[in-house]
Amino acid sequence: MPVSDICPRHNNQGMDYHQDPYFKQFGGYNAFRAMVFLLFPGVCSKVLGQQACIADDDLKTATYRLGGIIKDAINRYMFEVYHDAEVAGVVLPDDVLNFLRAERKATRK
Repeated sequence: MPVSDICPRHNNQGMDYHQDPYFKQFGGYNAFRAMVFLLFPGVCSKVLGQQACIADDDLKTATYRLGGIIKDAINRYMFEVYHDAEVAGVVLPDDVLNFLRAERKATRK
C-alpha cells in the first residue's frame, strides 16, 4: 500500500543502505528493492523509473537470490506495512486483518 510520504529509511546523511541492518531481514538492500519492484511494478517503472528503482543487473541477481527467502521476506514486509497502517487508523479489508491476525499468532508460538 504505497503512500505519498518520505521513506522511513530515507536519509540525507549518505548512509549506505547496503550496510543498513534493517534490510538484512529481507535478504539485503538489493533483495528488498527487487521485492518492492516485483510487488509494485507500476510505482517503480512509472513513478520512480525502473533503472532509478533498481538496475537490470541488480534486479536479476536479487531476484535469483530471493528464491529461497521471498515468501518470508514478503510476509514480514507486508506485516510491517499493514501493521503501521492499522496503527495509523487506516480501515483495512478483512483479508488484510486476517493476515495480520495469522502473522501475530504465528510469531507468538
